[in-house]
Amino acid sequence: MFADLCSGELWTLKQSSPGIWDPILRGTYSSTYLTSFGEDFNGELYVVDYNSGNLYALKVEQIASVNFAPNAPFNPQIATPTPPPPGPDLVVTDLTIVPISPSAGSPAQVIVTVQNQGNLPVDPGNNFFIDFYVDTIPVPYAPGVLYWGAQGSQFGVGAIRTFSQNYTFSEGLHDLYVQVDTDQTVDERDETNNIFGPKIITVNP
Repeated sequence: MFADLCSGELWTLKQSSPGIWDPILRGTYSSTYLTSFGEDFNGELYVVDYNSGNLYALKVEQIASVNFAPNAPFNPQIATPTPPPPGPDLVVTDLTIVPISPSAGSPAQVIVTVQNQGNLPVDPGNNFFIDFYVDTIPVPYAPGVLYWGAQGSQFGVGAIRTFSQNYTFSEGLHDLYVQVDTDQTVDERDETNNIFGPKIITVNP
């Protein structure tokens, strides 16, 4: 749906064939300046009249016409948020390297923090892996240069756990990533947020 500001004409588009759309005039409202459309959470359509400052509800009376209902009550309501689906949700919340700027050839500590931010615990027997990557963008099932095995029983709702190992970096800039549930063994409510990074570090000579 669209409108002509100057003429007050209100139009819709109808697809007549693949890739071809025909404009259909639904009405002319010469005393208005139609500037914007909006939709509430019930799917009701509204139009803004710049001339009067009014907000009108649009009512479909038949397929060929759309009429204003200027006296229609407009009672904006706050939609009740849709609750998230039930399930655990594993995310990496932090990656720390100690020291911050390690030296090449000297072991540095890699510290990874993982949280279950879901609304259900991970099943106690549902263990999973956490992998650390250097200069490699993680993909599911890809092993990292370091990894940790995590116990599902450690990850109740809101649980936070920290894992660490030493790693020896080469000199230069490096992009660091972490992936939790690398092998996708945990059925999570959001499977798109398992990767953390890149975190860029500089390794001294």
